[in-house]
Amino acid sequence: MRKKIFAILSVLLLVVLTTVTGFSSKASADNQIVLKFWKGGNDIVWHDYYLNLFKEYEAKHPNIKIEYAEAPFGNGIDTKLNTAYASDTSPDIIHHALNSIAIRAEKGQYEPLDNYISHWKDKNDILPNIYEMGRYKKKLYGLGIYPTPAVFVYRKDFFKEAGLNPENPPTSWKELAVDAVKLTKRDGKIVTRAGLNMPIDEIKLLQPFGIQAGGNFVDKNGNPTFDDAGYVEALTYLTDLFKNKQVAIEQTKDRENQQSLFAVDKAAMSIVQPTWIAQLLKNDPSLKDKIGFINMKRKKAAVWSGCELLFISSESKHKKESWDLIQFIMAKQEMWNRYKTTKCPVVRKSLQDQYANDDPFINKQLLNAISVGQGAPKSMWSQLYVYKYLPQAQQEAFYGMKTPQQALKDNLALMKAEIKASNMK
Repeated sequence: MRKKIFAILSVLLLVVLTTVTGFSSKASADNQIVLKFWKGGNDIVWHDYYLNLFKEYEAKHPNIKIEYAEAPFGNGIDTKLNTAYASDTSPDIIHHALNSIAIRAEKGQYEPLDNYISHWKDKNDILPNIYEMGRYKKKLYGLGIYPTPAVFVYRKDFFKEAGLNPENPPTSWKELAVDAVKLTKRDGKIVTRAGLNMPIDEIKLLQPFGIQAGGNFVDKNGNPTFDDAGYVEALTYLTDLFKNKQVAIEQTKDRENQQSLFAVDKAAMSIVQPTWIAQLLKNDPSLKDKIGFINMKRKKAAVWSGCELLFISSESKHKKESWDLIQFIMAKQEMWNRYKTTKCPVVRKSLQDQYANDDPFINKQLLNAISVGQGAPKSMWSQLYVYKYLPQAQQEAFYGMKTPQQALKDNLALMKAEIKASNMK
């Protein structure tokens, strides 16, 4: 009898200890927090960077498990997010583009970060314009991690081959047109090397030219207005280069393939992302002596400069842990490690000089590009502008379906109609 009572007491004691200490494997699993981290874009450099970073974070935080997923920008990541929010399976942290802020914030899907930032000891070291990029209607929703200025590059060896001064790239539209014609190589009527790479479905080409000519993509009331004189002048100029002067290789909708034309010696001039050019130089260091940068303006200087930001989902059940992970990602040393790994520009004041001096060849150009860059508008209709109607106007003009002025006018009208029908702001 005593043995039976002792056995029962032992079992009861084990149950109590297990409950209090959480020593059982089931309790341990229950105590582990799973953070879902989704990234827009499928850049292999960032993919590898994040996987290695999360392994390091998990090693320091055994109670945290990070599930990583990614999808292409545009319909990819947004379709994935729409499905997740509709089924209450949204991620905790989202790495997404600037043009997602308005629509996600209006739907209440992004968590305001103002309270988190106010208690962050490093808040004053972040560049003010980075905070401004993440702000919408006076609330901060995203923390910028990756400014993405598009740099205008050229091949010095191709300039020399064409009888042009390799140290004297074009600085005006007139010079660009002359050089693009001289740099174009043909086999009969077929362009085998583009004088200027001109992706027809990318606003990174048309928007900066439109702004350089004094155009605007939004009016003072926040409405789209990309059919003004500046945009018409820009699209007319670019259409002449593409359609009449035929300085570009026939285009496809494969953005990655078109960008790679510069990498495979099929374009003498192109507009590319900083991580892409850094990866190109890493793969072939000899190109550093062959690549130069173009800084051009008309009425003013302008380049495309978006920004990718970190957001916390308003539906996350682990907001505190999500913010802790974001602080880890944005820490000073980690930011420098990220730059060395991905060539992502730094966004801390205390790292600016170190960044510029680490690689003056690229980094000073990027700092200049960031200073004159403009990205997509922070509005509900931003994605219509970026992915649909402005690229569509460009295609219609390039292929002679409409005049540049008519293409812009028609597509703006279609966009306004869709905005009205969808009750967008």
